[in-house]
Amino acid sequence: MKAIRNSRNHHFMTMVGVLLIAAALCMGMTGCSPAAVDDSPENGTTQQFNLTITCTYGGSVTTPGVDTFEYESGTEVDLVAEADTGHHFVNWTGETDEIADVSAATTTITMHDHYSITANFDINQYTLTYNAGAGGSIVGTTPQTVDHGSDGTEVEAVPDEGYHFVEWSDSSVENPRTDTSVTGDITVTANFDINQYTLTYNAGAGGSIVGTTLQTVNHGSDGTEVQAVPDEGYHFVEWSDSSIENPRTDTSVTGDITVTATFAINRHDLTIDSTEGGSVTTPGEGTFEYDYGTEVDLIAEADEHYSFVEWTGNITTILDPAAPETTITTEGDYSITAQFILFDGGSGEPDDPYEIANWHHLDNIRNYLDADFVLINDLDSDTAGYTELASGTANGSNGWQPIGTSDEAFTGIFDGQGHAIRHVVINRPDDDDVGLFGFVGEVGAISDVGLVSAAVTGRDRVGGLVGQSSGSVSNCYSSEGTVYARNRVGGLVGQSSGSVSNCYSSGGSVEAQGDRIGGLVGHNSGTVSNCYSSGGNVEARDRVGGLVGHNDGSISGSYSTDSVTARRQVGGLLGQNDKGSVSNSYAAGAVYGSDDDVGGLVGKSNSDTAILNSYATGSVKGKGNCVGGLIGKNDGATITNCYSTGSVSGDGGYVGGLVGKHDDGDVIDSFWDMDTSGQTGSDGGTGKTTLEMQNIATFTAVEWDIVLIDAYVDETWYIEDGVDYPRLGWQHSS
Repeated sequence: MKAIRNSRNHHFMTMVGVLLIAAALCMGMTGCSPAAVDDSPENGTTQQFNLTITCTYGGSVTTPGVDTFEYESGTEVDLVAEADTGHHFVNWTGETDEIADVSAATTTITMHDHYSITANFDINQYTLTYNAGAGGSIVGTTPQTVDHGSDGTEVEAVPDEGYHFVEWSDSSVENPRTDTSVTGDITVTANFDINQYTLTYNAGAGGSIVGTTLQTVNHGSDGTEVQAVPDEGYHFVEWSDSSIENPRTDTSVTGDITVTATFAINRHDLTIDSTEGGSVTTPGEGTFEYDYGTEVDLIAEADEHYSFVEWTGNITTILDPAAPETTITTEGDYSITAQFILFDGGSGEPDDPYEIANWHHLDNIRNYLDADFVLINDLDSDTAGYTELASGTANGSNGWQPIGTSDEAFTGIFDGQGHAIRHVVINRPDDDDVGLFGFVGEVGAISDVGLVSAAVTGRDRVGGLVGQSSGSVSNCYSSEGTVYARNRVGGLVGQSSGSVSNCYSSGGSVEAQGDRIGGLVGHNSGTVSNCYSSGGNVEARDRVGGLVGHNDGSISGSYSTDSVTARRQVGGLLGQNDKGSVSNSYAAGAVYGSDDDVGGLVGKSNSDTAILNSYATGSVKGKGNCVGGLIGKNDGATITNCYSTGSVSGDGGYVGGLVGKHDDGDVIDSFWDMDTSGQTGSDGGTGKTTLEMQNIATFTAVEWDIVLIDAYVDETWYIEDGVDYPRLGWQHSS
């Protein structure tokens, strides 16, 4: 019999003891009982058989036990074999013919003989099975057979390329793996998962990324498209992994990717050129390269007699395309040209005059003062060159620079051809000879041009059109403008020693701080003929007239309806007549003087002067002495064939219907209306009633050159008899 463990020996000895005790008792009982019965078959008794039971290592027989047992023949004995932990019952061996099931741990044996049987046990063996899921394999023995309590051998779950081990199906993450002290079958599967990678796309300075910048991608798969987009003024250079693919799609990804898009600022060419007549001095002419967004200074300088006009070409980013000094911001490849011009056409000769079409052309006259010019269209605030040449902000807020000076007078011919020049602003309070033209020389001529809505400020010899002229100004006008200065100021011409003919000023205002101020001409020592000033206001200090302030030339065929306000020597037509003449002219505006010498036509007339065939109809009011309906003070003039009808009032002495005070000279065949003037007396002339003043007989009686209106041909005067006062012959045709 095999050796057994101590616990099993103990069990066996216990069973033997029990059997010995039982045998002794039986023997005792037999000895004490009557004689034994022979139970052999021969004797007719039941036969007894021995059953000897043993077991191998790994278990025991619990029923009937491990020993030798005696049973009557035919007895069915229960057999129960129980395996120890980690072991299992195998079978019954020995004399097993009468065992019901030799493979069953619990069975029976029927006693028909002496039997010896053994319960066989064996240690458990387990199978260790290691499987690989998708994406990997197993390195090591699989499957393995392992005794109970023993250890398996090492196996390792190896991921395929692009995969990684996750865990075993029993949640173990041990890898490699060795199962120890095994107590049962193990079947596990290694789980793998495909690798996932992070694609990170960054943008460097000067740009951004369009697309998903942080992507998760399976091994071997493709990312989605991203694009490096440069900011304005920049361009894409490359990715930090040296790739220049853009847009970019990373394909068949096998690892994390982190890249940065690199950008660089654009460089642009600036090509600069100029036309004839000047050059670009900063930065020069040629092609220059600049970073995007660079602000480049531009300076264009005109040659002598030329003017800068504008920048042309790619001028979108030029701060002021009309300024010779400006800046351009480089946002692309640009080509620009500085434009210089003289005139719109012509050669400056009498038969081919220079053509003036904009303010630049007009301004360029100053470089050709003895040439001939024609204005081919109106000029206004919308005409090229206005802002930089003729606006209130031009020339450092000095406005237009007058053409011609006393040193370099305009001696050419300027023909406006009936066009108007509008909105010119001149703001030069410290300058003399101020106007659109500053000084016109003896042979210079300005004709057929209008000045509209001008605003002119100067010091002395200031006019809307001409500051000082010794030449000719004809068929010109100034309308709705303002002129402000000190001395010798006129709505059209400040001072004239030449001729002013067929000109007018209307709807404007002339204001001055000094003297020799007129609605049309401030100081005339030449001729003023067929001119007028109407609808405006003239305000100054001394020698102020609605048409002319001071006259030592001639005024003829002219009139004024301007209102006039001044201190002394104030007249509706002329402030002071000094060695000059006034003929065939009239005044109809209101006259106010705060001091002496206030007249409806002339404020004061000195010796060697003449006032002929002229009249005044405006109201006259003076605060001082010498106030008259026609002339305030006559100091030596010859007044012939004149009249006045306006109201006359004065706060001082010498107030007369026709003449306030007559110190010298003559008053010949001249009249005033006593009814309308409110004056019955005059220091010269003859007072008449209104009826008499409107009767031709009053004037034919003194041999005026007068006819009835219906008979007028070319006489000096005409009258609508009984209806109106005499009117000058030129008024008939007008």
